[in-house]
Amino acid sequence: MMRLAHLINAIALATHRVVKWVKKMGIREFLSFVKGTLTGPWISNDWAAQFLRQPFEFHIE
Repeated sequence: MMRLAHLINAIALATHRVVKWVKKMGIREFLSFVKGTLTGPWISNDWAAQFLRQPFEFHIE
């Protein structure tokens, strides 16, 4: 957890955009956003549903 705190602190000190986000969102909301970005699903539910509707092909070579 401390490593994450150090990373966020370093980014905030080096990046004006992050400082603007923190001022706009507040620190708690910003940290929630970072956590959600790092731990959230990278595949949307719509994409997964479309992928699962496709016919399954299994190839053995």
